[in-house]
Amino acid sequence: MLLAGGVGKRMGASIPKQYLELRGQPIAIFSMQTFAGMPEVGEIVVVCEPEWRDVFEACYARLPRKLPLKFAKPGAERQDSVLSGLQAIQSSAQLVAIHDSARPLVTAADTLLCLRDAWEVGAAVLGVPVKPTIKEVDGDGMVVKTLKRAALWEVQTPQVIRPALLREGFELVAREGLEVTDDVSIIEALGKPVRITSGSYTNIKVTTPDDMSVAERFLEEAAAAARRAIMPDPLEQARLEYCEGDPSAKECKVFDDQLPAAAAVVAAAARRVPLQGSAASPRTLLADPTATGGIAVAAGNETASCLLAPECDPARSPRIETLQEEGRIFLYHNFLTDEECDHIVRLAEPHLERPGVVETETGKEDISNVRTSKGMFLERGQDPIIAGIEARIAKWTLMPAGNGEGLQVLEYEGHYDYFFHKEGTENGGNRYLTVLMYLNDVEEGGETCFPNIPAPNGDNGPEFSDCARKVLAAKPKKGNAVLFHSIKPNGELERLSLHTACPVTKGIKWSTPKWVHVGHYATGDEQPERIEQVTETDLAYPDCKDKDSACDSWAGSGECEGNVAFMIGTPSRPGHCIKACGKCALFYEYKGEEEALEEAAADEL
Repeated sequence: MLLAGGVGKRMGASIPKQYLELRGQPIAIFSMQTFAGMPEVGEIVVVCEPEWRDVFEACYARLPRKLPLKFAKPGAERQDSVLSGLQAIQSSAQLVAIHDSARPLVTAADTLLCLRDAWEVGAAVLGVPVKPTIKEVDGDGMVVKTLKRAALWEVQTPQVIRPALLREGFELVAREGLEVTDDVSIIEALGKPVRITSGSYTNIKVTTPDDMSVAERFLEEAAAAARRAIMPDPLEQARLEYCEGDPSAKECKVFDDQLPAAAAVVAAAARRVPLQGSAASPRTLLADPTATGGIAVAAGNETASCLLAPECDPARSPRIETLQEEGRIFLYHNFLTDEECDHIVRLAEPHLERPGVVETETGKEDISNVRTSKGMFLERGQDPIIAGIEARIAKWTLMPAGNGEGLQVLEYEGHYDYFFHKEGTENGGNRYLTVLMYLNDVEEGGETCFPNIPAPNGDNGPEFSDCARKVLAAKPKKGNAVLFHSIKPNGELERLSLHTACPVTKGIKWSTPKWVHVGHYATGDEQPERIEQVTETDLAYPDCKDKDSACDSWAGSGECEGNVAFMIGTPSRPGHCIKACGKCALFYEYKGEEEALEEAAADEL
């Protein structure tokens, strides 16, 4: 519910503040675009005067996703406007998110968190901790007391409430003539719980001309960060691949609408913008990747048009299923045709050998017992069929085809496992996502499992092997593809995507993973795009730092073992090169548990 009926006298403008232009469009349109891109949103109800409806209708006409748009007439007070909008929402609505349209910088990520909190407790509101010192004064302006900031929060919007609970609250307000200052105050009056969801300081309300300037600056910084995050050539390459060389194609419009989200993803993954403390962080970019998620979400969870595969047969019922929303794990049914699957197997079969594993820290590939399958790599664009599949993957993921490695084709015979592994390489930076395609139907076993995510209903049922019964899993079905992300939109590792494969207990399993990096992945004589690596250690132990720039060199020459006291040290006197020696866990994992730390250190030394 977008509240757009205010007058905004403090702005001193001739029209209501929410219709003033900010970077070329009315302020109210920014939040409408944000909510329209969220798959959780089922409809938008705009509460505004009839003469301003055309502003929202014009925006609606440009939206790639046509969800229902309704209008309601505002009332004399805010609660009257909310009640008017509440009467317009569909009866099946589970939650209503009430948002002040004068807050153009709200993000889909913050809204999603607020939705989840409201779903859990019944009502939630975005807010941020108060920064200034707040004093309570009496009628004469004398200080009564200084309030504790730790317990004070500045409330924002959206405010998300279960509709039935809000209706009950309005009945109480009308019955007892209560005065309420915001929407969740109605729920407080009922004696029901309300949760504060931590939001962003950039979610300001535009009330004065100074606020306009601040909002303009935030948006400009976000746009500049997006421009810095993706170099022109890879971006243009992605656009050309997505639009198939035709700038007027409908696919181009989808790409342009999703562009800020794609920029945010790559910016965060490549660590080209800060994670915290800046308006240019991925959290405050114009769109949030978790909400738009590329075509995987934009196409919807029930049906997927042939946009990604023009040659696909609708009779095969191609569709995209969201397996796990937070981890951004999707299952695309019938992504490949039977002919494409058989073609890949024919190319690979004569050249199979045991594959290696890429080490996170070194970027080197070694043969390892971690993988007990046989495999080989196809060249990127090896033939027209392979090039077509890679172009389809680029469209689905909104990442340039050049960011992907060649298809790796794997064969698992009975009782072969694919265990946990770490990924990473300097060539093209960290692996950002994986598209895992199944090339045959497996008689028994071989599921792809995500052990950090429980099965949706606690048990997947007898059609899954014992290995896959209790966790999120996808059965290997010919032509299907699973998409999962190794990096979160904020640049952190996505631990929900930790995956493994169950043993193939009957038959043979063929699959082909496509690894896509945050930067261009060089093949042949190409020069790799070098991107600073973000290691597991950096993310797990951010306070673990070496004291000397020569630590890596010393560690490489064996000093970690030969000079333990200097290099590693003890808990009471940490060494100079803890990180280079790989001992961050020793000093930081048990922080605050001195006895355990001392014991572990003594054993190590």
